[in-house]
Amino acid sequence: MGRKMRRTFRGLAAVLLLGLWGCPPPDEPVEERPGQEGERWEPALEDAPGGEARAEMVDHTGESAGTLTLTSVEEGVRVQGQLHIPGVPPGEKGFHVHEVGECEPPDFESAGPHFDPHDHPHGDRDDPPTERHIGDLGNVEIDAEGMVEIDLVDEVIELGPGPDDVLGRAIIVHAERDDLETQPDGDAGDPVACGVIESRDQGAADEAQSEPRLAREGESASP
Repeated sequence: MGRKMRRTFRGLAAVLLLGLWGCPPPDEPVEERPGQEGERWEPALEDAPGGEARAEMVDHTGESAGTLTLTSVEEGVRVQGQLHIPGVPPGEKGFHVHEVGECEPPDFESAGPHFDPHDHPHGDRDDPPTERHIGDLGNVEIDAEGMVEIDLVDEVIELGPGPDDVLGRAIIVHAERDDLETQPDGDAGDPVACGVIESRDQGAADEAQSEPRLAREGESASP
């Protein structure tokens, strides 16, 4: 085989290898995007500007009831978490953001009324914004063991500057079902769990400030 033919053969082999390198393995599924045949790809909820927040919930005795996380997504704000609220009969329970960011057990009256900066009537989470409080989040379900699984997206509340910002306010689970009609609170009964919504950055700052204080207290207690 001449030198020129060997160079030609090597060039063809390189082209074939590059072509094979760019192909996916035969067993690896190819993700389809919208517009492709089948359109089986669905996007997850995407993070949007506004950040994340959390609420450390407590029950009427002041004991921890779990943590709720709030995340800005394209559709609004996603509220997620698992709570344990013992001693509450199972069923649907009112779930609202309240005006004041204070949760003093046992009655949590310090949280004030529903968060309603626009003076709208009480309603359901799915009602138009002009027919509900900003803080109206409908009902959540408590099971026989007092467990509450929460995963919802609300299109009205916001995390960040603006009249509908819920940062620094209280989020509450009530003892009764919200009937979504009775004014001004849906006849949802007394609060049974409460937490203050804090931005993730604020929560981290509070923890950082508490660590030196605890260290100083420990040093002062040492003989």
